[in-house]
Amino acid sequence: MKTIALRLFVLAGMLLSLLGAQGGDIIKVTKPPFKKFVRVKQNAEIYQQPRSNSSVMVAWVEECEGEDCDILYRWSDEPSKPEYQRETMQAYEDRLFPVLGETDGYYLVSTLTPWCDIESGYVSKACVSDIDYVRLKPDSVESRLPGWFWLYVKEGKYKGLLLMYEEDELWGERLSVGVILDSCVAIPCAYSMECNKDFEIQEAAEGIQINEIDGYITLSYAKRMTENEEGHHLDVKKLSTAQISIIVDAVLKEKSDLVQYIYSFSDNTVGFFYSKAQ
Repeated sequence: MKTIALRLFVLAGMLLSLLGAQGGDIIKVTKPPFKKFVRVKQNAEIYQQPRSNSSVMVAWVEECEGEDCDILYRWSDEPSKPEYQRETMQAYEDRLFPVLGETDGYYLVSTLTPWCDIESGYVSKACVSDIDYVRLKPDSVESRLPGWFWLYVKEGKYKGLLLMYEEDELWGERLSVGVILDSCVAIPCAYSMECNKDFEIQEAAEGIQINEIDGYITLSYAKRMTENEEGHHLDVKKLSTAQISIIVDAVLKEKSDLVQYIYSFSDNTVGFFYSKAQ
């Protein structure tokens, strides 16, 4: 009887493994390295070492006309860069940081973003306070992360995938593909694409079309894929399995160096954090 029970247990495990492979495992993302978070209470320096006389993080801003000037984040003891102007940079009040470690009087926090390649620095414990995050689940993503449009795939080949649509005044329309992972939403940064309405593909059977422009993938969608007759934005809940397949096939060709982790916190704020892809 023990042998039969053991075999049934092993078979059940194999079945669960196979079912899991149909879902979020399609998007392979490592678990976030974050377990603790802090909020800045007052503007704070970000130190290279855990001491007040250490070099601090600064911004080198390119001297140029227009809004697309280059910004480099460096430590204050590094040599200046020609045609760049150094500006003081502090962690602003209410900024959220993931904690990577701690020492007497200081937290080692993650500072990595798509715009800042410095991975970590130290902030004084006196300048921050702890903040708790809320565990995200498939049925709570829309309520905990308002302002975005979500589609959680509940069944079929892509069960467990999460599609996020956003419309931003600066960045325009974007569609991202990720998963819910270890209490947060995880999205490889390269799995995000610009979107735009294209009435010329209205009659196309797929209703969407993937293009590559300047090395970046973009998604065009027909008017019938919008949320209503006025056609303001893409309605992700109208995406069929076939359309999701087109989108997933496109993003899986991309190599992502960074992963974005989105957390919801107890005071209803939302935090966006980054880690290098493994």
